[in-house]
Amino acid sequence: MKKLLVVLLVLGLAAPAMAAPQWFWYGSGRLNVGYISNSQELRAQTGGQAINSIPGNDPSIQPTGTQSGGHDDAGWVDMPTQAQRVGAKVVTSDAISGQVEIRYIDADTNWRLGSDVYPYRGLYFRQIYGNWKFGEGSLRVGQDYTPATFLLYSNSIGDSAFDGDEVGVTGGIPYISSQPQVKLTMYGFQFAIMEANKSNSMGTVKYLTGIQALPTTTGANAGDIDYNLPRIELAYQWNSPMISLRPILGYQAYDAVTRTGTNGATETSKTITSYLYGLGANIRLGAGYINITAAGNQNGANYGLWQTNTYQTNRGCIINGEAKDSTGIQGMLVAGFKINPMLTAEAGYAINKTEGYSIATTGKTENTWQQYYAQLPITAAPGVIFTPEFGVFDFGENKYADGSKTKLGTSTYFLVQARIDF
Repeated sequence: MKKLLVVLLVLGLAAPAMAAPQWFWYGSGRLNVGYISNSQELRAQTGGQAINSIPGNDPSIQPTGTQSGGHDDAGWVDMPTQAQRVGAKVVTSDAISGQVEIRYIDADTNWRLGSDVYPYRGLYFRQIYGNWKFGEGSLRVGQDYTPATFLLYSNSIGDSAFDGDEVGVTGGIPYISSQPQVKLTMYGFQFAIMEANKSNSMGTVKYLTGIQALPTTTGANAGDIDYNLPRIELAYQWNSPMISLRPILGYQAYDAVTRTGTNGATETSKTITSYLYGLGANIRLGAGYINITAAGNQNGANYGLWQTNTYQTNRGCIINGEAKDSTGIQGMLVAGFKINPMLTAEAGYAINKTEGYSIATTGKTENTWQQYYAQLPITAAPGVIFTPEFGVFDFGENKYADGSKTKLGTSTYFLVQARIDF
């Protein structure tokens, strides 16, 4: 027994000790200040933004009725942006690592966090995952950006929802954000399975009978949605010294079930299928660069694609017992030039066109959304950046099946972002 204890002790001392995890902390503080002017048509929309409902302004001085009335609105704003963050990258070994990132949002207005629309102010986890490297690949488990989410194509600080640092995510580029997932990366390919989108604000199926009728939600005839498969995404990243290309694919399907008759004896099921596809390109030209994205989708709102003023016209619906699909295309063109180590110039254009069914009518509705911006980021010191930007969000007009039209208005802004990365 003594000999056995001695052997075990020697083996224990000889075994390499598990290294303590190394934590690499980082953060970014950001504030946008400037002037925003919203048109009468934009203010007339349900939930149309009032300047003094923007974070940093006093909603108590808002004129009565202007939140949904047809008045233009303009004023000074100061607001922390939704891209403020603090996080850490953690390294346990050559094979095991992870990341956790917490962000702050100050939104008196409606903001979507992957569930439903609600006012929100506080902290939330943007990323939290573990990563295992093996051979030529890696496996990531937790919440992270999805393979079909386009990042690093624009530096725009404007935001149609006034949360700042939109970088084109609600119009010009496919953006699904950070989602719980299992993601495999190997030889430039990324493949992920994740929870199906269940957010009503992002376009959970709407049942339409005649003009509009929601299904019974309680009792024996209650309708429901059956998620039989996870959401699936695939991307490939190809890089050369001058050009980077990223094609993407995404797929989701679920069954919308309605029940009628005595005790719900008659059950009808229709499948709502969503998919997206796209291509992103980064072109490096010495001190200049050009970034281009182009993408399309079917039932993008049901899929969970972030969009502004278009999710109501880009969702799959059940109309008179039949599944109806909506379609959308989007793109972005960004050009920039590094004038010197302190100064960079960038300008961009984004477009998002949808054709589909709204939650209020049985006929198709068309909408074209556009954004223009120009900025001049100034790097005052390493990690200290001041970015003035002028831009316009043009929400276009809804064109209905009966030939009528509704203008959705514009939002024009001049903002300066103060940013310190640490």
